[in-house]
Amino acid sequence: MTDKKRVLTAKEKATAYRESAEPATSEGKQAPRELDHWTDLVGQRIEEAMRQGYFDNLPGQGKPLNLAKNPFVPEDMQMANKILENNELIPGWIGERKSVLAQIDALRAKLAETTAHYVYAFRTTDDVAYQAELRADWRVQVDAWREEIRTLNRRIEAVNMQQPAAHLEIFKLILDDELARAGIPVQRQ
Repeated sequence: MTDKKRVLTAKEKATAYRESAEPATSEGKQAPRELDHWTDLVGQRIEEAMRQGYFDNLPGQGKPLNLAKNPFVPEDMQMANKILENNELIPGWIGERKSVLAQIDALRAKLAETTAHYVYAFRTTDDVAYQAELRADWRVQVDAWREEIRTLNRRIEAVNMQQPAAHLEIFKLILDDELARAGIPVQRQ
């Protein structure tokens, strides 16, 4: 076969290939179909399965899908948090945060109650010896609170490191501020 004849034959085959609706491959199989064809085929199969009742016994049938995502949870943690939520569990940092906040509230309540007791006792006595004893007890109590706040602040640091969002930060406690909150005027140095 000459070169001209081969070129003409190739052109004829190329033209025939372009014009055919379903061209054959070298193995005699049909070439891949268009995406629209597959979309129609899949849609037809799904509709046929629906008519035959294949989807009638699925769990949650007739209920809307919950597609809401929590905007405060990072994308890579959505599934893990959803599993925890479905099992009525909470992430560890939330439980620890609640525990620390409860401990802060308890400390503040105890501090307010004890402070009120000392203030009342000091104001209602004229006994100088008893007032000196109250002052000594007060210093011991303040030192105990200082240590308790130091320990609590370490826990606060640990919780703040675990939390996924900075706006959830728990501020460390400052003894002078807590005493002022309880009604004891503190002079800053």
